[in-house]
Amino acid sequence: MKAEGRLAEDAVVQIAREAGVDVDRMRADMEDPAIAQSIDKNIELARAIGVSGTPTFVIEDAVLFGFKPLQQMERAIADARPPPAPTPAR
Repeated sequence: MKAEGRLAEDAVVQIAREAGVDVDRMRADMEDPAIAQSIDKNIELARAIGVSGTPTFVIEDAVLFGFKPLQQMERAIADARPPPAPTPAR
């Protein structure tokens, strides 16, 4: 996260290894067409809704740009959830 600009693959691998990532799995995932397709769909969605930076969070119809305090994130998630079903009377 602290790195600036584009990173060469060997730098990415070193950072991943230092973070405890399974590098063999990471390399396999990097070549998985399904993962590439998922990333492409996310990029397409980001462009469609005007996302130009990170972090950006999409929670149902809400788009939150930039850092948000935990309480604001929790409130956005709670607002997106349907209300609990009423408990039947006994």
